[in-house]
Amino acid sequence: MTQLPSTFRSLGERSGSGPGNPAPATASSPNADAADIVDPGWVSLASGGIAVPADWHAWLASRDSLTERLIEAAGAGHFRVRLLAEAKGLPWPDEAHVLGLASDEQAWLREVALCVDEEPWVVARSVAPIVERHDAPFEGLGETSLGSWLFRQPDLERSAIQIGRNSRPIHGYTGLWQRRSVFRHSGWVLLVQESFMPAMGRALSLAASATG
Repeated sequence: MTQLPSTFRSLGERSGSGPGNPAPATASSPNADAADIVDPGWVSLASGGIAVPADWHAWLASRDSLTERLIEAAGAGHFRVRLLAEAKGLPWPDEAHVLGLASDEQAWLREVALCVDEEPWVVARSVAPIVERHDAPFEGLGETSLGSWLFRQPDLERSAIQIGRNSRPIHGYTGLWQRRSVFRHSGWVLLVQESFMPAMGRALSLAASATG
C-alpha cells in the first residue's frame, strides 16, 4: 500500500459521473443531514433483545465473509462492489464511542454498496481510527470487497455482533436490518456496519418484517 495523503480521494477523483456512476459524494458525518441522525439502539444479537425471523437471523449472525455468502446467494446474478465514498471525517457519536474516539476526533470512513445485477443488496460503512504515518486498512481497495481481504488475515479478531432496533441510513440507503461488529488486525481497529436492503429480501424471499 502507498502512503495515504492527508485526506482520501473522493469517488469523483477516481472516476467521472454518468449513468450507473452517480455524482461523487464524501462519506457521511453526524452533521451531514439531520434526517440521517438516527440512533440504531444497538443491542447484542445473542441477547435476543430484538426478535429476528429465522431466515434473516442466519444472515445477521454469520461470522464468515458476507461477500462470499452474497456471491453464492446471487447464483447467476452479477455481483460487484460499488464504492460510494471514502473520506476522512467525523464518525457518528455511537461510532466514536465504540472506537474510543473523542467526539471531535476524525477517522477514516468508507461506504460501499454490495450489488447484485446493479441492485444494492447490502450497503456497508467502515470506520477506522487514524493512525499517523500509516495507510487506512482499506486504502487502495477501491471497488474490491473489504471482506475479501480482511477474512484472509490469520490474526483477525472479531467482536460480538450487535444489531440495531432502528436502521440508520448509510449514504441515503435505509435497510430492513442493520448489524455492526469491530474487527482487529495487525494493530488496526475497524468498525464495520452493514445494512441489509429490501431488494435482497425480495430476491431471496426473506421475511419482509423488520420487527419479527
